[in-house]
Amino acid sequence: SPTRDMQDELSSRDIREEAAKSRVLIIKERLTTEQIARLYQVGDAFVLPTHGEGWGLPLVEAMASGLPTIATGWGGQMDFMSKSNSWPLDYTLAPAPVQEGFGLMQSLDDSPQWADVDEAGLR
Repeated sequence: SPTRDMQDELSSRDIREEAAKSRVLIIKERLTTEQIARLYQVGDAFVLPTHGEGWGLPLVEAMASGLPTIATGWGGQMDFMSKSNSWPLDYTLAPAPVQEGFGLMQSLDDSPQWADVDEAGLR
């Protein structure tokens, strides 16, 4: 969730921060194009369980870098992702929370939805 930070997320899943530090790298500064390319080169896989993407540029970049790519099987990324070239995650559509200031979204659709990823597919 974009409103939660990593510490909140770890705590909610009963994961000690110390245990995660050896496996999770949190980068808060802006990266150059070259630094991003190096990250794709050293990764084992690219995983993006998202509520929805317009297109999914990071997914395209990861796939072009040769990384096994795992992402929600719903959204704009499905224009180029398939079971033959990636691992689309199962999901269910659920009502998306509408926040104040997003009136345009409400006016376009009275009941916006997003994908809730089946977390079992991430294990």
